[in-house]
Amino acid sequence: MKEKEDVVKKLNSLKETLKDYEERIERLKEANRRLFEMLELQQERTTDREDRELSKLRSERKKLMKELLALEELLEEASRENLRLNEEKENLRHQVEELQRQLSLTQLRLEEYERIKSTKKELYQEMLDLVLDRIEWEDQALEEFIQLDHQRKKEFLKELMLLNMKEVGEVFETIKGVKNTFKLKPKGGRIYFTYGKEKTWRILGILDEEDQKHKERYIKELAKWKE
Repeated sequence: MKEKEDVVKKLNSLKETLKDYEERIERLKEANRRLFEMLELQQERTTDREDRELSKLRSERKKLMKELLALEELLEEASRENLRLNEEKENLRHQVEELQRQLSLTQLRLEEYERIKSTKKELYQEMLDLVLDRIEWEDQALEEFIQLDHQRKKEFLKELMLLNMKEVGEVFETIKGVKNTFKLKPKGGRIYFTYGKEKTWRILGILDEEDQKHKERYIKELAKWKE
């Protein structure tokens, strides 16, 4: 769009330049016409003074003709540039139209993806509520669980089913610096949870990662959220 605006500005500037050239050419043509008229009148005169005036007029005419030719070349060059910029503007217009079309399609795909994503999330929530009747979920934690591959879901689900049978008084591994927050350790990842609001337990996050720095960063974000 910025490129298109620049082309439009160039075109407008070029139009003003062309207008100025055309006005100057017309003035030169008019001056040239008057010179020809004066030359015709001088043809019948033979005095030295008149000869000098005639020579001066011829010299002036020659200068004007050179300037006229130069202006005509500039006008041709400006006309070519105007044509090129118009073509560029037209190409940009087609590009903008294509980008707008792609943007519309992308928006439709995004809306469809969000609809499918929402439906998928609702289905998972319903299924997990049936299996894990004492566990509730943070939205982000549920999305993280959905993103696990099939095998990882099975491994994490085993830990969640065990948690579903646990009572509040049981001992769990805590997270240092985050009050009332615990963790389970399925192979290759972590499940972070706390006491539930409506049910016994509330899943705060699912981390499919063993990297220590990643775990520490995740726990920091969890601590901020808990605050």
